[in-house]
Amino acid sequence: QRRLEKDAEAMAEEEERVKALAVQKELEAHQAKVEGRVTSANDAAKAEGLPVAAMLKSEQRVLAVTKRSLYAVEGDAALRSVALKDIQQVRNGEGGMSMVVVVAGESFVEISMEEFPMELL
Repeated sequence: QRRLEKDAEAMAEEEERVKALAVQKELEAHQAKVEGRVTSANDAAKAEGLPVAAMLKSEQRVLAVTKRSLYAVEGDAALRSVALKDIQQVRNGEGGMSMVVVVAGESFVEISMEEFPMELL
């Protein structure tokens, strides 16, 4: 009976260890994606010949600004950029909890207060 209890405890500990390793791997993969987005934005700014003046990072995207451009890297999508001079408007999003950057009459990027809390802005 004692041996069965010890075996059950050992199996439970091993199961917890395996779960913890899986969570750690998932976190590392996510962090690598975020860092990949940061690298992509930094590389684009470097190609432009200007330093990044400001950068916002969230779980799903990275926004970076130089003196001339705004860069957005969202999810697994490719880097998108727009010249600051081409931004027509920055307006409140629906519900007033976001800001929308408008280019050529279309939304280029929406900056949510949930995604980027005020202290980051």
